[in-house]
Amino acid sequence: MRISLRKANAIQASINEAIKSIDTNAEISINEFQVGEDAITKAKEVLMTNITRKTEMLSTLNDVRAKVCGANHGSGVNERLTDVANLDKLIQLANTLASANVREEPEVLSGKLLKIANGTPDRNSYFNTTEVKTSVLSIDDIMTFKKELAELKNRKLKVQDEILELNIRTEIELSDSTVEILTREGIL
Repeated sequence: MRISLRKANAIQASINEAIKSIDTNAEISINEFQVGEDAITKAKEVLMTNITRKTEMLSTLNDVRAKVCGANHGSGVNERLTDVANLDKLIQLANTLASANVREEPEVLSGKLLKIANGTPDRNSYFNTTEVKTSVLSIDDIMTFKKELAELKNRKLKVQDEILELNIRTEIELSDSTVEILTREGIL
């Protein structure tokens, strides 16, 4: 059976959910109205069946993952995912710089520094400061970073669209045994 990478991703999520739901607890509670050895025997049968199911599902998940990994590499999805990760970091940097404060105007900065140098206290300030804090970025710098941020976001969207297209177009072949297990578990 051939399925797209997109469908394979959904199947992997379903397999993981199914694996979580399979009970492999080896403990039981027995009350005075049960025959202890019979209850243990029945519980062990259920446990062994569940262990077999869980083992098959883990093997199936591994099989699907391996095929998806190979298809991702062959189709170029991995390279594009790497591009998206890089773009995310660049977007984060550009966003930080685009939202920075604007530097003090040169006249204001000079005035504040002169006031500190002359020892004139600032009546509007709770603390007497001996330094002036300012950004180093001008409004033009910030606008440049905002433009770069928008361009990076557009590039990321384009790469994500390419990944989506590849995920729909690229297919993997599931083995008959994988299809049988997934069908039995209600995933396919």
